Amino acid sequence: MVNGHHLYLYVTDAAKGTIITLPGLASSVSDVIEDGTTQALEWAQTNDQLKITLPSQLEEPLVPVLKVTLQEELRMIPTNAVASAGDTWTITPENISYGHSYCDEGNYTSTTQTKVRLTAYVASEKTTNVFVDFQGNAQQSRLYRIQIGDQEQTVTGKALIDDSLRFTLPAKQIVPLTITLADPAYKGEDLGIDVKQFVISEAK
Repeated sequence: MVNGHHLYLYVTDAAKGTIITLPGLASSVSDVIEDGTTQALEWAQTNDQLKITLPSQLEEPLVPVLKVTLQEELRMIPTNAVASAGDTWTITPENISYGHSYCDEGNYTSTTQTKVRLTAYVASEKTTNVFVDFQGNAQQSRLYRIQIGDQEQTVTGKALIDDSLRFTLPAKQIVPLTITLADPAYKGEDLGIDVKQFVISEAK
């Protein structure tokens, strides 16, 4: 649970002396205590990972609550977020999730699951102008809407395959890259995309 700059962790099944690990915490931590007390707990934060060591005794014996004080608003890194390697981000199918829907050919028995939204997450430490190159297959005559954060472009499938799309990655943020059909012919229409990878490179 989050309240302002405080993150509350409910400890339901951990032995005394156990180290609790919270992965993907991008916000800087300033303090960790047992909620309702002034008992400071031992903790360490490295590489967007917070580790808290439970003491031999906590005030609340049943479900203790740990209060983590943050220096900023809560920022969590999605587990599949892609960070840069030098000046390049490579998004593979393992980094991609899909939003699904259903469509049919006029009767219930023909209903099939479709992919209507593609999403990946990109992490950047600094404001960076980039080129986004899609590698794979798409319906060349269809219009696709590509969004990175609050930026948006609409291109044909052919342009998606052939061209480099220019965007700007904001500093110290993790932003979603999403693709949807810009003009689906019917509700639940499949994207018709087969992704090998996306390569995002810094524009020189």
